[in-house]
Amino acid sequence: MKFSGSVSAAMSFSLAGDPAVGTETKAVAFSNATALGNGTAANQAQVGWGTIVVVPAGQTYLVDLQAADGTAFGFAGVVAFSSVRGVYIENQSTVAAQHVLVGIAGGTDATGYAVHVEGGGSFVWSAPTAGRAITNANRYLTVTNPGAVSVAVAIGVVGTGTTQDN
Repeated sequence: MKFSGSVSAAMSFSLAGDPAVGTETKAVAFSNATALGNGTAANQAQVGWGTIVVVPAGQTYLVDLQAADGTAFGFAGVVAFSSVRGVYIENQSTVAAQHVLVGIAGGTDATGYAVHVEGGGSFVWSAPTAGRAITNANRYLTVTNPGAVSVAVAIGVVGTGTTQDN
């Protein structure tokens, strides 16, 4: 299998002509984009995994990063990440109050790191140079829906590792 992909995030805005600031114009643009080649070195990846899931109210969806379900790509095996180079989360609800909490946890770290993603919002995390090593202590990507209705969430992960077709 040959990997090809990228991880990117951007934000831009401008302010102009407000009476409180006169005729001053200010534009701001931030972006970070990295093309990922095929391999295990800096700015490279070998595997990817992604799906859209519906997380029921009050439930948590777990992605086992050491054994992510390969049926998302039409094979019966697993995608096993040894390091993660990028994560994309999109809350597909159109209701702002229908948020999800995203984190990475493992057998020794039940709390993980929570990121609050509002309805219609997205979250991108990247570490293309070295990635984040995946061990038993941080093998689960969690998406928790604390709300009262189901929420559809798009999840994408890229990194180094292997695929196994059963």
